[in-house]
Amino acid sequence: MHTDSSSQLSDNEGGYPVGLPLCAEDCVAVRQLFCYNDWALIEDNKHRGIYFKSRGHFQLPNCETLPGFRGSTQSICSNARLTEMKVEEVTYDCVIGRGRFYQGTVNVTKYGLPCQYWDSQEPHSHYRPPDVFPEMKNAENYCRNAGGEEPSPWCYTLDPAVRWQRCDIPICGPPLGQESFLVLYTDTAATSSPSGDIKLSYHLRSNWQ
Repeated sequence: MHTDSSSQLSDNEGGYPVGLPLCAEDCVAVRQLFCYNDWALIEDNKHRGIYFKSRGHFQLPNCETLPGFRGSTQSICSNARLTEMKVEEVTYDCVIGRGRFYQGTVNVTKYGLPCQYWDSQEPHSHYRPPDVFPEMKNAENYCRNAGGEEPSPWCYTLDPAVRWQRCDIPICGPPLGQESFLVLYTDTAATSSPSGDIKLSYHLRSNWQ
């Protein structure tokens, strides 16, 4: 769903437009993934009574109390589209980029350890809700990369001593018919045509990349 600046504003308050609250899904994505370390540091400092005057009365939002955008027919929150599923990047047998939208069924790590089910908290507890990360829907115990967190798909393992490992999934090649190739000029020859024009002929060798 596309959102523009007008959909990010609620009713006027005192004659001025008021920004909509952050959507719960984006809030959780920032807290659990995109800014995990910074968020944890701020929370830790708050519990220890450490505050920075330059931040004024800055407070982290409570994600669980914010409205969500999924299932709503109207704009009730400001959707930053951090957790949007990019259908054009969905793959099943290989990965594009970091493999965030890989939806295949590989369920062992590159070192052969079986993957833990994503809806299980044993032997490793975690937080990767499918309502926040749509790429985790029906993930079973398959390798995934929610939010593009790691360089490639991964999973928690069933080994209590090994929390997680990456999976061995090949990189996708270029789409069929769009292969790039390097042309190497290996020889040239000049000949005269009946009209007196000079023609250059090339012996080419191509290397597919």
